[in-house]
Amino acid sequence: MSVEPFMIEGAIAVRLSEFDGRVERGVVKLRWKTATESDLAGFRVLRSDGRNGDRYISDDIIVPQGRNSVYEFQDTDARPAVEYRYRLLEVSESGEELLLRELTLTVRLAFNLEQNVPNPFNPTTTIRFVIPEDGDVSLAIYDVAGRLVRTLVDGRRRAAHYEVVWDATDNRGVTAASGVYFYRLTAGNHVKTRKMVLLK
Repeated sequence: MSVEPFMIEGAIAVRLSEFDGRVERGVVKLRWKTATESDLAGFRVLRSDGRNGDRYISDDIIVPQGRNSVYEFQDTDARPAVEYRYRLLEVSESGEELLLRELTLTVRLAFNLEQNVPNPFNPTTTIRFVIPEDGDVSLAIYDVAGRLVRTLVDGRRRAAHYEVVWDATDNRGVTAASGVYFYRLTAGNHVKTRKMVLLK
């Protein structure tokens, strides 16, 4: 829902000593520190992607903790390759809102296929990977002879971080033998292969 925040002019209830943001594993993390706080009900966070108006992404008012406090807010719904404007508002005890600071951030993802964990494994292992843009994705497991053992992912996926569990069975549901296996991730023009060991 798009909203237009109600801004007023008047005495500032909060003075910030810091306000910044960063992106970690596709999550936007905002952080701010107050130097002073008075007549304050809390904070709200607004986000805009340039196509729609500002909308609240903090479901509830972020409760004040007193001067020299550090606050953190995470935006887990930000989409890759979109430039977002974040606006931090103070909310007075009377319910009035005033813009404190704003900043612009873009979530950038890089193609990646991590080493499975645990490795060696028995009976299951987790494979984590990152897809930088929407598209067709394939994650498949092969034996040392290059034969397909199991297809874990096959289809369109959104740009995001993923994790998949392999239970050491093939495409027919038969338990695989102990040994070395290779898992290959293909996404668009990106391809990466890693090795893992199944021990019984």
